Amino acid sequence: MSAHDNELSPTGSPANNSPVVPRHNPAIKVIARHDQMPRYSKVLTSQGAALAANEEQRKVLAVLDLGSKKVCIVWTNLWDERNNYVWAKAQCERQGYAVVETMEAPRSIIEMFYSAASSDAVNSTMVFRGRADELFDEVVAAALADGASDIHWRIEEVVTNIYFRIDGQLVFYKSLTREAGEQLSRAAFTFADNDSRAGTSAFNEKETLSVSMKREVMVDAKTARQEGDNGDLPAPVSVKLRWESHPVYPDGWDITQRVLRLGQDSRQLQLRDLGYNEAQIDTLIKAYRSRVGLILMVGATGSGKSTTLSTAAHGLLSYHQGRKKMITIEDPTEYIIKGARQISVTSKKGLDGRDIGVSFIGALKTAMRSDPDFLLVGEIRDSETAILTQHCVDTGHLVLSTVHAKSPMGAIGRLLEMGMSPSVISDEGFIRLVVYQALVPKLCEACRVPWLEARDRVDPVARQEVEAQFHDHLGQIYTQRKDGCPRCKHMGIAGRTVVAEMLAPDREIRSLIPQFQIEGSNARLLAQAYWRGEYSTIAREVQGKTCMDQAIEKVKLGICCPLNVQMELGQFSEQPTRDAERRS
Repeated sequence: MSAHDNELSPTGSPANNSPVVPRHNPAIKVIARHDQMPRYSKVLTSQGAALAANEEQRKVLAVLDLGSKKVCIVWTNLWDERNNYVWAKAQCERQGYAVVETMEAPRSIIEMFYSAASSDAVNSTMVFRGRADELFDEVVAAALADGASDIHWRIEEVVTNIYFRIDGQLVFYKSLTREAGEQLSRAAFTFADNDSRAGTSAFNEKETLSVSMKREVMVDAKTARQEGDNGDLPAPVSVKLRWESHPVYPDGWDITQRVLRLGQDSRQLQLRDLGYNEAQIDTLIKAYRSRVGLILMVGATGSGKSTTLSTAAHGLLSYHQGRKKMITIEDPTEYIIKGARQISVTSKKGLDGRDIGVSFIGALKTAMRSDPDFLLVGEIRDSETAILTQHCVDTGHLVLSTVHAKSPMGAIGRLLEMGMSPSVISDEGFIRLVVYQALVPKLCEACRVPWLEARDRVDPVARQEVEAQFHDHLGQIYTQRKDGCPRCKHMGIAGRTVVAEMLAPDREIRSLIPQFQIEGSNARLLAQAYWRGEYSTIAREVQGKTCMDQAIEKVKLGICCPLNVQMELGQFSEQPTRDAERRS
């Protein structure tokens, strides 16, 4: 009998007296991740094995063969499931196995033992499991090195294909076996933050799952130098991965992971480098040098809103040369903004359903009481955040934030829907600027193809669209080379550039805002027509110019391919002209 056998009381509680699930033995080693598994040759409680357990027992325990008739029992260690542990010990003694170690593990880890045991090659599977960390981090590091925004895992009937989304396009990375994809899916799920997978003990390919995880991976020297490291050795990079998985007919599943690099330094970024033109930069600078007001970045997920906002924040702090205080509230903090006091939201739900850590609302309330001059709020996400943001502006602060909307006018509508007061929003100086931005691929200058050379290979319908739009400029526009060149890694494109539209509400537009939500009112259409008609006092090079207008200019400059512009922003023929919107 081991020393553990006497510890059968479920008593004891943590110092904070929070509720706990009773443990059979609080002293044994806990396996929290797959890489903490002991080395073993087989699972004795798997189907058909020497100590075969039934289906329910296999959910809560596994007896591992360590060799020389020695075994390790891994089980949930829950007091309510102790009968299964007692059964396993009795079976071991009956068959002449010595229990030399007992460990605790959640059901997700226990499931992995049986997944390995079901294979015809247990040893090779365990070797793979032993390097799951290495393989997973290898993929993440490669995604970072290639500048990918997302990793796509496609587990299909006989193969696992991995793709990276780079500059908005899916690019094939590598293939693994179906078995490797299955094992890595289960192993990688155990990397997830415990709180983010609360209530989900194990990966299930038949369900839709959402979790998040943080990793630190080593990135090659070339990428490290790009991030400001002058050494030749690989540099550690911290990332947050947002995991979404779902089943795919008939017998597979997809995993998509958004890659968020943590701690990037926004000092290297300039608005001009992002793709803003001089008139737009002047408008942004004028807005963020205001003492009070709200500056909003608007756009779809992945449109670079956070990058632009962080770049503007750094410019704002540089302008004031350390004499002003900025506090940021972000989930998560993606960029290091020199001079800002940055709060990274960490709030999660505890076992009792209460928020633990730093909540978004809590951080914003604390920031308001901390004597800031400026606030950067990662996202106005709900009514409570909207009302607090309004209060921040009302009390004399400049606030930079983002909101999900389809246009600048739509952003104002979203603020109204979330409870901001129409009379407050329409006050002079409340909204300083609304910027809607999108990203369009840039052509690789080394391999771009003149349109007149490529036109015969373009789909006739697309060709007609392009030539109707650029009939006077066909000799100066270019298209993407399909197979690219070594310089662009055979993609034909070299990054993405911002196209943006800006709204600085003047008296006429502000007078229409209170009517935006009145049923039957055409106030928003009137405001749009006024903005589009270049009647406002803001610079004519900016006011009324849409993302498509700027994209067309970049096509004429040979920066963008007209076909890519249509894929990202819609058909040229479907875009209303300024005259048409002015008359609407």
